[in-house]
Amino acid sequence: MANLTPRDVEAIQTELKYREARTSYYKYVQLANRGYIPSRLHEFLCTAIQNFMEKPTPSSSFDVLLLSLPPQHGKSLTVTESLPSWYAGLHPDKDVIIISYSDDTASRFGRSNRSKLEEFSQPPFDVVAPLFNNYRMGDVWNNTDICNQFSKYIRSRGIMSGITSNPADLIIIDDPLKTMQEARSDTTKEVIWREYLSSIRTRIKPHGKLIVIATRWVEDDLIGRLLSSISNRRLTTIFLPCECVEEDGDLLGRKKGEALCPEIGRGDDWLAEFKAEYTDAEGLYTWSALYQCDPTPIAGAIVDPAWWKFYDYEEDLPFSSTYLSVDCSFKGNDKNDWVVIQTWSMVDDKYYLRAQDRDHYTFTEMLDAIREMIERFPDYIGILIEDKANGSAAIDTLSKEYNGIIPVTPAGGKESRMHAASKPIRQGRVYIPRGALWTQSYIREFTSFPNGKHDDQVDTTSQVLNYMLYAKGDEKSSADIVKSATIKIREWTSDIYEDYYRANPADRERIVKQYGYPKYGFYEEDN
Repeated sequence: MANLTPRDVEAIQTELKYREARTSYYKYVQLANRGYIPSRLHEFLCTAIQNFMEKPTPSSSFDVLLLSLPPQHGKSLTVTESLPSWYAGLHPDKDVIIISYSDDTASRFGRSNRSKLEEFSQPPFDVVAPLFNNYRMGDVWNNTDICNQFSKYIRSRGIMSGITSNPADLIIIDDPLKTMQEARSDTTKEVIWREYLSSIRTRIKPHGKLIVIATRWVEDDLIGRLLSSISNRRLTTIFLPCECVEEDGDLLGRKKGEALCPEIGRGDDWLAEFKAEYTDAEGLYTWSALYQCDPTPIAGAIVDPAWWKFYDYEEDLPFSSTYLSVDCSFKGNDKNDWVVIQTWSMVDDKYYLRAQDRDHYTFTEMLDAIREMIERFPDYIGILIEDKANGSAAIDTLSKEYNGIIPVTPAGGKESRMHAASKPIRQGRVYIPRGALWTQSYIREFTSFPNGKHDDQVDTTSQVLNYMLYAKGDEKSSADIVKSATIKIREWTSDIYEDYYRANPADRERIVKQYGYPKYGFYEEDN
C-alpha cells in the first residue's frame, strides 16, 4: 500500500464510518450525536425504526409506529432529533414533518436536524467528503423550514399550528401532550384527536410513515386512540417499560425486575430506589402510566399479564383441535366497530393462539377476511360466531359455503365469561405468539379488562376458550358452557345485573337459575 499521510488515514476512517452510517441508522445516531452512549435499548430502538422505515407499505395507505418509553431514556434524541436528517439526507426527494406540543419544542427538534445536515451534507457547507452526497441547501434554511435543492422540506410545527397543504412521506409526532393536566382534559384530548383526523392524517402521502412517540399519561391519549383505530397489519408498537414485568414478552429479553437502560446510569439499583420514592410520592397509577407505558388500572384485572406463555411461530408443534373464533362488528356497514378473527389449536392440554386478524371491516370485507382465515387453516373443526347482530347474517351466509359453522349464544356477562375462560391462562396453559405485531395490544386489552375501553379481543378469546374447555366436542350450547364454569359465582358482576334488568321474565328466570340469587339482592327498578 502506498504511503499514507495522517490526513489520508483520517479520510479513510471517516469514509468507513460514513458508509456504516448510510446503511445503519444506529451507527448514524452514534456518529451524529457526540457523547452518545451506546446501549442495548438504543440499538434495539434504532434497528426497529430502520426496519419500520424500510418495510414496504403494500397499500396506498400509510404505516404507523407507536413508541413509548419512560421519561429521560433518550427517545427524542434517538428518534425525533436524528431520524429526519438521516431519512431526508438519504432520500432528498422526500418530505418530513415534525410535530410536538409547542412550536418552540418542534423548532428545537428542527434545529437539531438542521445542524446534522449542515455537518454531513454537500457544499455550501464546509464538508470535504459528505455523508449525504445528494443533499444540498435550498432557498429556505431555518429551524422550522429546512428546504433542499429539490424543494423538499423538513417542517417543524406545534400540533395546533396547522400543516395544511404540506404533504409528507414521514410525519413524526413527539409528545403531543405537555403535562398530566392536559392529558386529563377531555377537551384537550378531543382537540388533538380532531387535529389528527382532519389535518395530520390527511397530509401523509400514500405509502408514507407515521411515528408517534409519547410518554403515556392516560389510556385514551393519542397513542391509545390510534391503538383502537389502526388495523394490525399497518401497526407496529414498541412499548418498553422501565421495569421488566414479564420475561417472555419483553422486547429486550430482560429478566423480570430488570431495568431498561443501565448504560446511562439507570440500572437495577437506580430503579429500586427511584421506584420506591416515585410511587410513594405519585402513586402506582402514575408510575404505571409514565414509567411502565401502561396507563391502565392496576387492580381489578381478571387476567394477570404474568400468566401468559409465549411461543415462536418457527416452532414445529403438533397442533390439533383447531377452531376459529369470530367477534363481528355490531352493524354491517359501520367501520368504526372492530372485527376480530382468531385461530386457536391445542397441543396436549395447552391452547395456542395461532393467528389473529383485527380490523375495521364492512360486512362484505368481514366475510372475505373470514374466508381468508379458513383458507389458511383448512383443517379447522369449527368456526364459532356469536349469533347476534351482524354475526347472525354471517352465520347464515357462511353456513351455505362451509361446514362446521357454530352459532354461539352467550349467557351471562362479559366478565363472568372471561372469569370462566381464565382458568387455563392462570395455569400457564395458554400460549400466544412472541413478537407478533398485535401481541402487546392483545395483552394490554386483557390487563385493562373490564375497565378498559375495548374488549373485542377478550370476547373473541373467551368465546373460543370456553367452548374448547367445556364443550369437548359435544353439541352443548354456549349457555351450558358458561354455566358449567360460572355456576359457583356468589356475587353478581355489574354486567350480570345489566343482563338481568334488560331481560324478559322468562330470561330473568333462566339467569337466576344459572347464577343463583345475587348476594346483595336486587336493585329497585325505576317505575
